[in-house]
Amino acid sequence: MANIFNGIHKMDTEELQYLIATLETMTVANISSEIGQKAKKSLVKAVNFVGDFFNSKKINEPNVISIEQRLKDNKKKLEALSKNQLEEKIRYTLISKLKAIGENINEDDSDDTISVCAIDNAAKSYRKEINEDLTPAKKADGIFFRYNEKLLSQTKEKLKTETSEEKKKTDKAIQYEIDRMDYDQQEELKKALGINNLTGKEVRKMLTTAAGTSVGMLVVNTSGFGAYMALTTIMHAIFTTTLGMTLPFAAYTGATSALAFITGPAGWLALIGVEVFMLNRSKNKIIYQLLAQTVWISVRSYGRNFTPKDEELPSWLPIVEREKAEEKSEAFIKLSKENDSLKNEYNVLKENIRINEKNINNYLEKINTLNIQIQDAESKKEKENKEKLQLEQKCKELENKYKYIQNELNIKDNEFKQLSEEEQKKYHNIRNEYENAKKELELKNRDIKELYTIIDDSESEIKLKKDEINNLKEKADKDSIHIVELNTQYEKSNNKFLMQLNKNTTDLESRWNIVFKRFIFENNVIKSVVKNFQYNELGNIEAVLMEMHMTDNPMALSMNRGKMNDGRAHIGFSTPSGFPCRIFYRVNKEKTNGKSIIISDITKHNDSRYGK
Repeated sequence: MANIFNGIHKMDTEELQYLIATLETMTVANISSEIGQKAKKSLVKAVNFVGDFFNSKKINEPNVISIEQRLKDNKKKLEALSKNQLEEKIRYTLISKLKAIGENINEDDSDDTISVCAIDNAAKSYRKEINEDLTPAKKADGIFFRYNEKLLSQTKEKLKTETSEEKKKTDKAIQYEIDRMDYDQQEELKKALGINNLTGKEVRKMLTTAAGTSVGMLVVNTSGFGAYMALTTIMHAIFTTTLGMTLPFAAYTGATSALAFITGPAGWLALIGVEVFMLNRSKNKIIYQLLAQTVWISVRSYGRNFTPKDEELPSWLPIVEREKAEEKSEAFIKLSKENDSLKNEYNVLKENIRINEKNINNYLEKINTLNIQIQDAESKKEKENKEKLQLEQKCKELENKYKYIQNELNIKDNEFKQLSEEEQKKYHNIRNEYENAKKELELKNRDIKELYTIIDDSESEIKLKKDEINNLKEKADKDSIHIVELNTQYEKSNNKFLMQLNKNTTDLESRWNIVFKRFIFENNVIKSVVKNFQYNELGNIEAVLMEMHMTDNPMALSMNRGKMNDGRAHIGFSTPSGFPCRIFYRVNKEKTNGKSIIISDITKHNDSRYGK
C-alpha cells in the first residue's frame, strides 16, 4: 500500500517546512508557556497600574512569544535544509511523536511500520467514525474524509459570517482560482458541485447552504482528486481572504489538527485559555490530531486515495459485465446452497438409517437378554416349585407332629405351666419348627410369584421390542429406497457444483496470479473464497490483498494485535453482508520465485479471538 511517506515525498518544500514546524511547535509545553507569559504580563500590568498611584518603580513586562511566532521561527530554521534533509527530519519527528504517546517505534523500523503506527494513532481522533479494525489504508482514507468534512464545515461557517465587502473579496478570490483552471477542470468541478454556472459567487453561495458540506464531501468521496484539488484550491482562496494570510494550504490545517479549529493563532489561544487544564491532561489527543493532519496532508499530496480504485482490482468489471457476473454469482451461490441442502439431507438420512440399525441391534440384544432372563426365571421356577413341594410336605409333617404332641400332652392353656421343663421345651421346639416351616413356605410362594412376574413382563417387553423392530425395519426399507434416490440427486448436483466451483476457482486464480505476483495461495484458499464469498464481496478481499501486495513490510499492516504464535499475522475486513472476515498470512522467508507472502486462509468468522 501507499504509506504516508509516499505522500510526503510529493510535498513541496514549503509545505514540508510548515508541517514539520507545526509538529514541533504545537505542544502542550509551548501552549502552556504562552498562557503563562500572557497571565504574567497581565499581572505585571495590573501591578504597574496600581503602582502609578504611589509613584512606585515600574516592573518590566515579560515578552510574550506567541504560538504564531514560534511557528514562524521554527519554519525559518528549516529553510536552510534541503528536501532530503526535511524528509529525514519529518521521519525523526514522527518517531519522536509516536514515542511520546508510548509507541515502541525506533529509527530502524521500516517506513511502512512507522506509517501504520502513525495512521493507527491518527485514527484515534475519530474513534466513533473510524473502526479500529480497518486496514491502515482504509483508516488513512477515513481520516482524509473526516478531515475534509471538518474543513468544509469550517469553510461554510466562515462564509456565513462574512460582511458584504468580504463576500465581494471572496467571490473575486474564488473567481480568480476558477479562471486559472483549464476547461476540463472547470467542467469536472461544475459537475461535482451540481451547479450550471461556475462563478465565484455561485460557488460561495453553494458552500454556505445547508447542503454545502454534503455536496463538498461528495466531491471528495466520489468525484476523484481532480475535482477535489480544485475545491481545496477554492478553500485556500477563502482562507487567504478571510484570514488575510498567504500561507500554503497545509499551514492552515495545523491549528485544525492540534486544536480542532481553524481560526488562526488568536483563535488557538482563546480556546486554550478555556481548556488549558484539559490540554495538560490531553497531550496524546493533541498528538493524535497532529498525526491526523500529517495523514491528511500525505493523502492529499499523494494525489489519490491510499486504497486502490475499484477499477484497479482484478475482479472489477464495467457495469454491464458486472451485472452479468453478479447474476452468475447469485446462481452459483443458489446452486451451492441447494447442493449443501441435498448433502445435508443425505447425511441426515444416512445418520437416521445408522441410528435405526443401531436401535434394531439394541432391541435384538435386549430381546436376547430378556430371553435369557426368561430361561433363567423358568429354570429357577422349576427349582423353586420342587422346593415348594418339599416344604409343603415338611409343613404337613410338622403340623401333624405338632398336633400329635398337643394331644399327647393334653395341653390346655391353664395347664401349660404344670408341665415339666423337658415337656415345655419339647413343645416349644416342635411349634417353632412348624412356624418356621410355614414362613419358609410363604417366602417360597412369593419368590415363585416374582419369577412368574419376571417371565410375564419379559414376554410383554419382547413383544413390544419386536413390534418396534418391525416398525424400524419398515422405515429402514423406505429410507433405503429414499437414500438411493437422494444419493443420485446429490451426485448429479455435486458434480455440477464442483465443475462450476473448479471453473470459478480457475478463473479467479488466473486473475489473482496475474495481479498478486508476490503471493502464494495455500491449497484450497482460492476455492474457499469462491465457495463462501459472492462476486460483490471479492472487491473487499482484493482491496486488502492489494494493500498487502503493495507494501514493503506486510507484517507491519496488522500491527501487534494481528500477530499469532505460529508466525502468521491476520487482517480483518468487512463485506456488504456485514459479516466479519479475516485474511491470515505469513512472510515467505525463502521468497520462492520472488513470492514473499503466503496467504493461508481467507475466511468469514465468528471467532472472538480475532475481533468481530
